[in-house]
Amino acid sequence: MYPSLAIVFFVISHVCESHVAVRRAVNESFLTPAEYHHSEELKKLFTKLQNDYPKLAKVYSVGRSGENRDLLVIEINGNVKKPANLTPMFKFVGNMHGDETVGRELLIYLAQYLLYNYGKDPRVTKLVDTTDIHLMPTMNPDGFENSKEGNCLSKNGYVGRKNNNGV
Repeated sequence: MYPSLAIVFFVISHVCESHVAVRRAVNESFLTPAEYHHSEELKKLFTKLQNDYPKLAKVYSVGRSGENRDLLVIEINGNVKKPANLTPMFKFVGNMHGDETVGRELLIYLAQYLLYNYGKDPRVTKLVDTTDIHLMPTMNPDGFENSKEGNCLSKNGYVGRKNNNGV
């Protein structure tokens, strides 16, 4: 009875140790939740990520907002220069309501996490190599820019929640 417990303990401790070793190698230096990324900061960050990771990241716009801001998307996969057929594709969209900003930041962090840890964390590398990921942090940049940061409630008349067309 005791030898089997020793084997179970050995297997569990080995799995836990290998997981901890992988976790320590993960780069999370970008996690600085001091403030939200405004539209120009988001554009600069995504451009930098595209320049720093040209094989893995491509930035594009799906249109413009009512106040003429780009609706930015960052595509991340193992080779953005050569689209792969029959690859699973995922699109994540955040910040549909301008005053609901957490999803926006989480998608920005996800883009950085995937790119910074590609080739370092086997799970991230496998995910990026086998999936075409499109991250659109904000569908409503106008509402975000018109919201009041730090206020969990919309301004009077839901200013910031809706876009400049009232939608």
